[in-house]
Amino acid sequence: MKPLPATLFFLSFCYILGQQALVAQVERLEKPLAEQLEASPAKPYFKTNKQNRFLVGPRVGLNIAHYIGSEKSSTPVAGVAAGVFFNTRFFNDFDLVTEVLYGQKGAEVTNATTRYRDELHYLEFNLLPTLYFNPMGSTLRPKAYAGPSLAAAVYGRRTEVLDADGSRTSRQLSIGTGENADWKPYDLGLIVGGGMDYVIGKRLILTTDLRYTLGIPRIFAGNPQPAINNGVLTLSIGIGFMR
Repeated sequence: MKPLPATLFFLSFCYILGQQALVAQVERLEKPLAEQLEASPAKPYFKTNKQNRFLVGPRVGLNIAHYIGSEKSSTPVAGVAAGVFFNTRFFNDFDLVTEVLYGQKGAEVTNATTRYRDELHYLEFNLLPTLYFNPMGSTLRPKAYAGPSLAAAVYGRRTEVLDADGSRTSRQLSIGTGENADWKPYDLGLIVGGGMDYVIGKRLILTTDLRYTLGIPRIFAGNPQPAINNGVLTLSIGIGFMR
């Protein structure tokens, strides 16, 4: 007589083990989608870091200003550039930078009978889309940017020296748009530049910039208006605090 009860017992035991293994496999395959994504998160092409999305700090630099246009004999003059900047990060390699800067512009001009030096003071508002060439988290990040600059005239002075006797006179330039005004109350420019950002602390960035600002409209008032525009080369450094 064959050992049928023992055979049935063995088959039942194998069946129960197989069922347990199958249930375990099904439960593993039916793991919630959120847990699977957490275990192996996707890597989107554009991603932002929810922390440290903002960078704010002071900036100071040197302006080398000159005139563009009819004053062929103008020579550059040096001035100060200082203010604050605010970076908003949209993607790992793209920021939108806004700046409020005080800047000195002008030039020194020599003509047939006299020499004069113009000191033009502006309050500038700059908007600079900025592209970075190293990923976020790198110690050194080169960058390039371009954007508009709107400048409000604050104060101007012209100092003249007569070649005949060397006498010197100085007067304040009047701001306005009428025929009796010397200097327009605004300037609009295009900024093109680049620089480097260095990580020097956990939430501290040293930023360096070299830029050129090309003035678009004529800057002097009166009738006729001299065909003169501003041109400024600026070298600056800043300290940014990440937020």
